[in-house]
Amino acid sequence: MQYLGSIFNIFGAFAGMCFASPYIAIAIPVVLVFYIWFERHYRKTSIELQRLEALSRAPIFSHLNETISKTI
Repeated sequence: MQYLGSIFNIFGAFAGMCFASPYIAIAIPVVLVFYIWFERHYRKTSIELQRLEALSRAPIFSHLNETISKTI
């Protein structure tokens, strides 16, 4: 219910902006396309960064496990 309410609030805000300033109706699709492109680029970069971080930490954790298992 909250999700649906938020969607209606967003559409209502866009409708109010378009009513107050019709030129905003031209800018909204351009900004939306840029936002979608940026979101996809960020998501790919974030996943790759998490993968690289996991690879860089793997030797540290394996060494720590070996050290702990040898001392016990």
